[in-house]
Amino acid sequence: MDLGSLKKISAPKAAPLVTGSPLAEELAPLLADDPAPNTLLIRLVDAGRLLEAARFLILALPTRETTWLACLAARLAAESTPLNERDGEALVAAEKWVFEPTEENRRAAKRALEDSEYSTPAALAAMAAFYSGGNVAAPDLPELLASPGVCAKLADAATALASIDESVEGMAARARRLLAQALDVAGGGSGRIVEV
Repeated sequence: MDLGSLKKISAPKAAPLVTGSPLAEELAPLLADDPAPNTLLIRLVDAGRLLEAARFLILALPTRETTWLACLAARLAAESTPLNERDGEALVAAEKWVFEPTEENRRAAKRALEDSEYSTPAALAAMAAFYSGGNVAAPDLPELLASPGVCAKLADAATALASIDESVEGMAARARRLLAQALDVAGGGSGRIVEV
């Protein structure tokens, strides 16, 4: 698999990008020599760990791209499990924020989640949009800024959920597609890759 350009990733080292994430412990042996992001990706791909490679990219990209990958993961999951109305609205709101990252659209992503269980890729994508930055407190409360990294962790969770399939072959196909989408976005593309 061609890794292409990773022009959207500016960090010189991979380890700080996974600190505090569920991947940190899993990837610790591969991070021992403090590799650059592209070196870690090559190691993951060479080891056949495609889903971890995709999840690493999600943690490494800026919040807008990270949220977009969560949206793409939710669309992938919806191919086998159709979205209910609430999740459909949440995903559309998250995508709207990606295309037009305004404060109004960020807040609309949160409103679309009212009464949600936050347990689906679509709901997690909308939460990623909301936690992309800015004030996360209710408008009538004192300002509380989104913690750095929360958006990426939510997008990572959306991707992990979207990778689940009934068969090993299905999970492998999803991992390949999620990684191809993440690599495309990391290179400045749209990530709208359907088949790999």
